[in-house]
Amino acid sequence: MRTQRIRHFPFALLVLGVWACAEEEPPARVDVAPADGPRYRIETELGTFVVSLDTLHAPLTAERFALRADAGAFAGSSFHRRVEGEFIVGGRIEGDDPAAGVLPFELGTGEHSLGSLGMVRSEDPEALGDRQEQREFLDSAGSEFFVCLSRLAHLDGKYVVFGRVVEGMETVRAIVRDEGDDDPRIDAVERVEALRLDGIR
Repeated sequence: MRTQRIRHFPFALLVLGVWACAEEEPPARVDVAPADGPRYRIETELGTFVVSLDTLHAPLTAERFALRADAGAFAGSSFHRRVEGEFIVGGRIEGDDPAAGVLPFELGTGEHSLGSLGMVRSEDPEALGDRQEQREFLDSAGSEFFVCLSRLAHLDGKYVVFGRVVEGMETVRAIVRDEGDDDPRIDAVERVEALRLDGIR
């Protein structure tokens, strides 16, 4: 097994707008439980949490995350953004991305519930009426991801769920906790390590 360091996920805006299509209904949500895929232990100065990737319902997205983690591409990152009671964001890569390229949007990846891992993507409201441009925005996910702090039904079918936190949600809550502060930015969580628990490379 190898431990990779992740530090300073640089700031990036998570746009969680409403995806709609003038000519088509949004894809129906499929309520599924994540498959028992590869697990990564995320260690921070605030504690530890474990994530399990859903290789059954979101194989492409889970594979991209695993490639980046196993290659140490998240080195120099942190969790950097929050929306109180909804999610925290991290994962933006500075420099070469070993899993760069278009990532097709995967439908039927389940609901955004407490502990779900979702992929950040771009969205341009002015392009939503054009089917081709809409497709491009759906397929725009890069390396950034978010962890849900509650049930977020309005995101179902609009963002890919590729895993979930299976241990240590108290650590995730500690990362975002800052009573009385409405600033969406959070202090960089340093000394973060990701260890692939199954040891498969």
